[in-house]
Amino acid sequence: MELPPTPKLVLMALADEANDNGYCVPTLGHLAKKCSINERSVRRMIMVLAAGRYLVVQPRFHNRARTSNGYQLAVDHPRTHRPGGQD
Repeated sequence: MELPPTPKLVLMALADEANDNGYCVPTLGHLAKKCSINERSVRRMIMVLAAGRYLVVQPRFHNRARTSNGYQLAVDHPRTHRPGGQD
């Protein structure tokens, strides 16, 4: 995947948090700490990744108040076999 280092790092951090369907709900603070960058940089990298269609940002609400965003990664179906194994 051709991405500059910082957006790729954020995408990898999101992928690490994601479930088998590619969905996750980490806070910006958690991602910033995981990537050793500040929250503003995380926000910018998420915008870059969304513009490149690597993910979709899904705003979330609880009792009409906005909470942390959900992120749906643009991933293929998970592999059903292990490297070197039978299909």
